[in-house]
Amino acid sequence: MVNNKKYVGLLWHQKYDKIDLGGKMPIERPNLPFQVVETINKPRKMQRGLGDYEESLKYWPENYPKDWKNKLIWGDNKLVMGSLIKKGQTGKTNLIYIDPPFFTGSDFTISRPSN
Repeated sequence: MVNNKKYVGLLWHQKYDKIDLGGKMPIERPNLPFQVVETINKPRKMQRGLGDYEESLKYWPENYPKDWKNKLIWGDNKLVMGSLIKKGQTGKTNLIYIDPPFFTGSDFTISRPSN
């Protein structure tokens, strides 16, 4: 086990000025229900030729976990992150991708005039 741990964080001018002694500020962690729309637990069959399908799972490493799950969650990233923590996902998540727009107040939709 490596004892030399490195931490990553964001730091900016006057970040801790509003907080006494520069401590961490507690955040609200709501527990929102997730609605399952689709569940995909393994790759779909690949088509090699006309009517010839092959199970693509056989090309995966033997030690690949059999119980993995991907989740696509739509919602406000702050609320989603808090819900993931409450649902016991801390330390169990390999990747969280947050697709912009975030914290802009805009949804970047474009209105086009109809012809």
